[in-house]
Amino acid sequence: MALPDLSRFAAQPDVLRAFGRRLRELGVTVDAARPIVAASLSVPPAQRQPIRAYHLRRRGDPLGTAMRMFMFEDPVTEAEARAALGDLLPSLIEIGLVAPRATGATGATGAPGATGGLVSPFILGVFDELYVLSDDLALGQDAVMGFGETTITMCGAAFPRKPVRRVLDLGCGSGTGALLFARCARQVVGTDINPRAVALARANAVINEVSGVELLEGDLFAPVAGRTFDLILSQPPFIPRPEGVAAASFLYGGRRGDELALTLLGGLVPHLAPGGRAVLFIEWPEHGEEPLEKRLRAALGPEGNLLVLRGPPGSLDAHAALYAAGLHPALGAVFEAEAMARRAHFDQEGIRALVQTLTIVERTPAPGWTASVQTEPFSQITPSSERIDKMLAARALAGDHARLLASRLRVPEGTVLAQEQVGPGAEVPSTLSARFAPGVLVPRIDMNLELLGLATFVHEAPTVRAGIERLAETMEMALDEAMKQGLPAVEEALLYGLLEVVEA
Repeated sequence: MALPDLSRFAAQPDVLRAFGRRLRELGVTVDAARPIVAASLSVPPAQRQPIRAYHLRRRGDPLGTAMRMFMFEDPVTEAEARAALGDLLPSLIEIGLVAPRATGATGATGAPGATGGLVSPFILGVFDELYVLSDDLALGQDAVMGFGETTITMCGAAFPRKPVRRVLDLGCGSGTGALLFARCARQVVGTDINPRAVALARANAVINEVSGVELLEGDLFAPVAGRTFDLILSQPPFIPRPEGVAAASFLYGGRRGDELALTLLGGLVPHLAPGGRAVLFIEWPEHGEEPLEKRLRAALGPEGNLLVLRGPPGSLDAHAALYAAGLHPALGAVFEAEAMARRAHFDQEGIRALVQTLTIVERTPAPGWTASVQTEPFSQITPSSERIDKMLAARALAGDHARLLASRLRVPEGTVLAQEQVGPGAEVPSTLSARFAPGVLVPRIDMNLELLGLATFVHEAPTVRAGIERLAETMEMALDEAMKQGLPAVEEALLYGLLEVVEA
């Protein structure tokens, strides 16, 4: 199947604006869609369409009809469509945002539209009150990706606590990031090498009545040559491409998968303003003997701080099967052949693991540091710019003992301290650990009583120095000895997340 025509969108901005307003009038929101999505989570992705359709059809109201047409690819009758969309329906058909579904046609999930009917050939997502049209990715080619869990993770990690001047959404796709960050920036630029992505992002800007976003076509930084930004966000294509697999501009980062992302890193720092930050969501392949952090630093160059938040390695088997299923939702022999080709490709390229990361770069005037932090899976944590601010502040503070001693540190809010013993008996050793709230990002830390005592003294004191002085007094130690032992331990606790910087 060919990608749906969107050439008529630009000539009918009034229709697009009216469409967005009608969705808001109907109450098409994340909250409205949540129970429909939740009802289908107990079955595999390829089998969810009929469950969603069942619950939506039971509603029998205009809101349910709109969600069927635009969000869940379930065709409706003309009478149902007119009841939901009123006089706007003919215009939506005219510009191609609504179209007849041919008998037997299949959508992204492979579910048949057995009775024809009217449905959108695009897929509507709702993210933080933004309506985002995207393509059915099973069509491949130059299909435009919408947002998913990884986009939400990246945006949460990047969204600044204070307004910024200039933001770049590099590889903006359907425009989710650019439109979202228009709320916090004076100037937002979105770029994409795919002209279809730029056109769809412009349509989404009109639907959401977001003005002042500059959307440009071009490869990587070429459209913004000579310009700098306070914040750059990007989720570049990073999937390894096996030989013979059909091209998809939204998906592949090269034969290994990291070629495009490494090129992006190499051009990043000159486009960051002094003190500016880049937040990149990238799944890096681990291959060869060189550590990932060393490879990223070599690509980035000596300037800028590099912080890599690493999720646990994912299953190569699951990765091969899931991506093949996404492009071939009807499954069958084509899916099986591609899944095996993808899995074999990992072995051929020497890829041992694929690691999802938030790769953070901060432009600094001096040669920068490189650090890596192991996190829980991104689906289980809540990255935020506030937490990343604290992580970057911790790295800066740990290298300056005078500032560290004068600083105020606290155990993160929501931390659970637990002593556990596996099995009964006085001879069985117990373990002491700290478990953190999802927003802290770091996994459980095992520790001893001495570290717990030091962390407690520092947590309760106005400064690190006062905390170590209290430790020396309590333990009847010489202050010099307490400083010698305590300061490195405080540094380590700060870097591992057991202690965090408290802002003045």
